[in-house]
Formats: sequence, C-alpha cells, structure tokens
Amino acid sequence: MFKFALDGPDSCADPLAFIYLRAQQLRARWGSAFLGLNHYLLDPSPDTAVWRGLFDFAVADYTDSSRFHPDKGFVESMTIRRLEMLV
Repeated sequence: MFKFALDGPDSCADPLAFIYLRAQQLRARWGSAFLGLNHYLLDPSPDTAVWRGLFDFAVADYTDSSRFHPDKGFVESMTIRRLEMLV
C-alpha cells in the first residue's frame, strides 16, 4: 500500500480521495506524520500550514460560532461530495 501511495498519482478530482492519497503518502514517508499533532496545530511554519490545509476540518461547529476552512473551493467540493453521498 505504501509503494502505491508513493508511486501513485499526485492529484485526483475527488477531494476525499485526494486527502486519503496525501495522508497515505505522508504515512509512507514519515511514520509519525499523524502522531503528536500539537506540532501541526500550533506551529506557524509554512509546512504545518500545508498540513492544516489538507487535514483540518472543512467546517467546525461550536456552540457560539462556526469556523470554515480558508480554501472555499475545498469546502464547496467537500460539501458537494457529502450531498452526493446522502443522495
């Protein structure tokens, strides 16, 4: 599976499949890519911003507000994907 992830395509049209592909590629390169997440959530570096852009929630609902992913195209594609799954 790791070999396929590393040798597989760099992108795909389905946003959810794209996230899974990127996650597999990170796990194949760095086994600890999803351990110790505080580093990814709190570090302001460009690398961690990319990580947050891929693996942060599209929409996070709280009791007093909602926080949306900064990439509006990503939010739209994930919303469409969810609606297609419900249909």
